[in-house]
Amino acid sequence: VLAAFFIATDQTSSPANDVGIWIYAIGIGVLYMLIRVYGQWQDPVPFALILMNLLAPLADRIRPRPREVVIQNG
Repeated sequence: VLAAFFIATDQTSSPANDVGIWIYAIGIGVLYMLIRVYGQWQDPVPFALILMNLLAPLADRIRPRPREVVIQNG
């Protein structure tokens, strides 16, 4: 629980945009569960965080498409 509040929310290693933050958080959760269920380590939090920190620059490149504004005359 401490890792979720202090390590995963560190501003220097997490992505900057909203979509990247969601991907980062969901990725940590999925990796945590996979390592916990199928792995041999008792505490998978550091490994999930390290792997997602490696992928954080890729999650930062994902940008949502801007919505088109349609102006109707009439």
